[in-house]
Amino acid sequence: MRFIGLFLLASAAFAQSGAISGKVVNLPGEPVPNAPIAATNVATKAVYKSTSSDKGLYTVANVPAGSYEISVALLGYNPFAQKDVTVTAAKTVQFDIRLTDYQFDTLGDGREFRIDLYSPHPTPSGPSPSVSNW
Repeated sequence: MRFIGLFLLASAAFAQSGAISGKVVNLPGEPVPNAPIAATNVATKAVYKSTSSDKGLYTVANVPAGSYEISVALLGYNPFAQKDVTVTAAKTVQFDIRLTDYQFDTLGDGREFRIDLYSPHPTPSGPSPSVSNW
């Protein structure tokens, strides 16, 4: 009998949750793989995470009903944030994300340069240069 009670309680809790699903694309509309998506519940500050697939698709599943802020911080793109995304119980909210790269997808001093600039670089090894000839 106790098992049935726990099952019903778990079922009721699951029925109170929903999901956020969509596609992450760049400015020209190409899919952005491996984008980290964070859905932050405005009331509780609980964070639910997902990552986009090779085709840019993502799903943040089993999120309690409520209001969320969706954010993406991916090297090579400007930070993305959208407030007031409402999740209702037992529903999936369709929410597509369009990321803008640092230089609006132009050539030259663009995304690849910025990724290299902001990426960690190895520490030089070996002895320090000597300035004993001064």
